[in-house]
Amino acid sequence: MLDGGQSGSAPALAVRAFVSINGGGSGSGMINNSANVSSITDNGVGNYTVNFTTDMPSSSYAATTANSTSSISSRNIVAGSSFHTASNCLIMVETSDGDAIDTDPLSVIVVA
Repeated sequence: MLDGGQSGSAPALAVRAFVSINGGGSGSGMINNSANVSSITDNGVGNYTVNFTTDMPSSSYAATTANSTSSISSRNIVAGSSFHTASNCLIMVETSDGDAIDTDPLSVIVVA
């Protein structure tokens, strides 16, 4: 049995950071909940920098996103990390047409 109760021979990987961001409206860029995230920088519509409390071991980590919207016209949304450093990652949110969009909530998980 590995740490966290996993079984099998695959390595157990750790979530190093997570954040739920209010990505829309007047509170855009506010943190709803987080771990190992010191702050969010709202760089403009659909563009956020996630700043880590404790740096990642290197810039080679996986950052994945999840987002939600109740708007039928905005369901084809792509969110992803476009730039990593050990201390932060840049997250961009766009419609399938390539237009920047704010969405609420926007979640980011970092595994290293």
